[in-house]
Amino acid sequence: MGASLELGAQVARAFVPGHVVPALLHLRKIVRPKSRVCALQGVRFSLDGERLRIDGTDLHATLSLETHLDALFASADFSAVLTLEPLVKAVKRARRGFELRLFERAAVVNVDGVASTIPFASGDDFPEPQSPDYVLAELSIDLGSLIDAITFSSAFTVQETREPLLDSVCLDVDERGELSVVGTDGYRLGVARPSSTPCAVTERACRMVLPRGGADVLRGLLSPKGELEVTTATLAIGKRVSTLKWGEYTLTFTGATGFPAWRALAEQPFSASVRVDADVIGKAVSAKRAARAMTLCSAGRDTLCLGSGKPGERVRGVPAAIDGDFPTIGFAPAHMQAVADHFDGEVSILARSPVMPAMVLRATEAAQAARARRFALLMPVRITRA
Repeated sequence: MGASLELGAQVARAFVPGHVVPALLHLRKIVRPKSRVCALQGVRFSLDGERLRIDGTDLHATLSLETHLDALFASADFSAVLTLEPLVKAVKRARRGFELRLFERAAVVNVDGVASTIPFASGDDFPEPQSPDYVLAELSIDLGSLIDAITFSSAFTVQETREPLLDSVCLDVDERGELSVVGTDGYRLGVARPSSTPCAVTERACRMVLPRGGADVLRGLLSPKGELEVTTATLAIGKRVSTLKWGEYTLTFTGATGFPAWRALAEQPFSASVRVDADVIGKAVSAKRAARAMTLCSAGRDTLCLGSGKPGERVRGVPAAIDGDFPTIGFAPAHMQAVADHFDGEVSILARSPVMPAMVLRATEAAQAARARRFALLMPVRITRA
C-alpha cells in the first residue's frame, strides 16, 4: 500500500512488444543522459488510443517509433519522459517485451516478474518533432546502401569538433535527383552514392547536413551479421527540416545547409592519372607516417615514386601505370593512408596540378570519375625543400 501511495494513482498499463527494445538501444545514440534539460535525458512515451509513440532527441535529430499495442489500459491519453539509462538497463534482455505501468509520479517496468521503477518527467516540455515545411526532394533509398555510404563518408569527418559541418555528413541531391553522401574534415573529402530512386524533385539541387547523432543511429541499425529488418527508406529533404522513414521509424533532423561546394572540385577535368594497387600504396605510405609530408611523382610510365621531398632522400618506387604528365604532389601521409584503407584492389589517383585536390577512386570508375559511386578528394600540402 505504501508503494502505491508513493507512486500515485495508476494512469496506464500496457504490454510493450519486444521489437521496441532495439529502438531504445538506437535512441542511446541521440539522447543526452547528462543534459541539464530533463526532457533531453530520456525518451518520451506517448499513449494515444492503441498507439504507442516513442521519441528521443538531441535537438538536432529526433528518432521516433510508432507501434500498435495489443494489451492496453489507459484512463486517458498520456505522455511522459522516462529516463533512458535505467529503462534500458531494466529491459535490454526483454526479447518478448515487457509490461509498462505508468503512475502519477513514476513508471514501473516488469520483465519476467522483475519490476523496476523508472523516474520520469512530464512529456509536456518535450520538443515536438517538426515536419518538412516545403519538400525540395523526395527519394526512395536502399537502406543498406545508405548506411554503407554514411559509414564511408563519416570516415573523412572529425570526431570531436565544434564545427557542425566537419563532424557530420551532407545529403546532397543533384539536378538529376541522384543522392550523394559527403563528409569532410577540411583536408580530405569522401563521397559515396547509395542506390536511390527519385520520387519527386522540386528544386534544381538541394542538400541537408545529417547530424552525427542521426548518422550514428543509422549505422547502429545493422545487426552483427550486417543484416537489416527493413531494406527500403524514404528520404524527404526540406528547406529547414528533413525526414528519413523506414518501417515504424522516422528520423527527423535539422542541419546547416552551407556545406562546401565540392562538385566543382570533382567535376573539373584531370590531366594525369596513376593506376596502382591500394594495398601497395598503403604499405608504402605507412613507412612515411612519421614525416610531415610525402610526395608522389612519376618515374617513367610504370613507376610511382614516394618520398618526403628532402634532398638526397632514397625514394621508394612502386609499380604503377601512369597516363599523362603526372605532377609532383605533396600530401599528409596520414590522410593518404586513411584514403588507401577505404579502397580494395586497384585504384586510380587523378591529378591536375600540385596545388589542386587529387581524386582517389576505384580504377574501374576512372573513365567517368565525376559519376563514380565512391571517391575521395585529397588536398595537397606544400613541400618545403632545404
